[in-house]
Amino acid sequence: MARIKSFTFWLTLFAVLICLYNGSGADDKSILFFLTSPPFWVMETHWFVETFTHPSNITMWVKYVVTILFWAVVGTGLDRLWLKGRKRQLSKG
Repeated sequence: MARIKSFTFWLTLFAVLICLYNGSGADDKSILFFLTSPPFWVMETHWFVETFTHPSNITMWVKYVVTILFWAVVGTGLDRLWLKGRKRQLSKG
């Protein structure tokens, strides 16, 4: 039950659902995917294109995996911050 209450669970689920929605073709211009995927924002920068490759050369499944991993890492970080705050709160009083 605690896993369902975690940021990691919800943010990862959110990312998976966005990727599935985009992959189904409903988000044909990838607007929702672009708005909810910070790694995709980085891929669209001039720096990324100059240093690595143009985003059109990266397959969509790689973009999906990177997006899901990004949100899982963000969720894990938020869970750790939450736990640290709860421990501090419990130790004070």
